Amino acid sequence: MGSSSEQPHSRLPKATSTTRYWRRQPHALDEFCSSETVLSIIDVAVIGGSLSGACTAYYLLAGTEASPTAAPSIVIFEAQQACSGATGRNG
Repeated sequence: MGSSSEQPHSRLPKATSTTRYWRRQPHALDEFCSSETVLSIIDVAVIGGSLSGACTAYYLLAGTEASPTAAPSIVIFEAQQACSGATGRNG
C-alpha cells in the first residue's frame, strides 16, 4: 500500500510527458480552441484528437462540401494537443 501523502491517480496525460520529435515545433493552430464553451446540441462527439479521432471526423464530413447544411456538427475533445497521446508516441 502507498503512503497517505501520495497524490490520487490522474486519468489525464502527465504535463511532463516526453515531447515527440515531430511536435517540437508545433503549428500556430496547435493550441487552437474554437470555443470556450461546448454547444448545447451536437451531432457527433469525438473523444480524443488522435489519428483515429481525426479520421473519424474527416470521413463523417467527406462528401458534405456540396451541401454544408447536410454536414453533421462535430466536436473533438482532446485533453492536450492533437496526436499528443499514444498516436504521437507510436506513430
